Amino acid sequence: MMLVEFPPGASMGEANAHEGEECHLVLEGRVIAEQGEDSMIIEEGDSFSWNASVPHFVKNIGEGKAVLLISVYSDTELTDIF
Repeated sequence: MMLVEFPPGASMGEANAHEGEECHLVLEGRVIAEQGEDSMIIEEGDSFSWNASVPHFVKNIGEGKAVLLISVYSDTELTDIF
């Protein structure tokens, strides 16, 4: 699990994919979450999960910082996913 803060306009970088599953809980702010061809606006109190092997991307689209609690599960060791 990790707590990730995104300043206004910040993102996790380029869309990426890796083994495993991810669960996200938006603790503060508003983000857009994209996976493959799907996208959704997620706000404080919302959560989502996805198969991390499909390219995915998160960006803060709010006026303030966004704070997400992210849990990543994989059978293999993960390095440098964020």
